[in-house]
Amino acid sequence: MGLAEVMVALGIASQTSGVWSMPVTLPPPEDELPLAARTRISGLARLRAAQGRPLEG
Repeated sequence: MGLAEVMVALGIASQTSGVWSMPVTLPPPEDELPLAARTRISGLARLRAAQGRPLEG
């Protein structure tokens, strides 16, 4: 499966009549990917905080 197919499957991109579209801002990975372990989510929160973008929710 290529990147385009993954993006369509996740609802990040769509294609209609040969025209591709994407939302203006992409959703954060924790909203799209199943993260079973809370440690992964806390790791994402630490990375975001280090970048000045706190994890919402």
